[in-house]
Amino acid sequence: MSNHEPRQYWEMERRMNVELHQERKLSYAAIKKGSFHMQLACMPSI
Repeated sequence: MSNHEPRQYWEMERRMNVELHQERKLSYAAIKKGSFHMQLACMPSI
């Protein structure tokens, strides 16, 4: 195991965490937008 291997692994982990965080933010925004649209769609029937 070379000296810079753990650092490469850490960089990979960090990048994956950043991507995961962005994905979570995007999906959360999509869920919020989706539920908002569903509320709008349900309103006339109430």
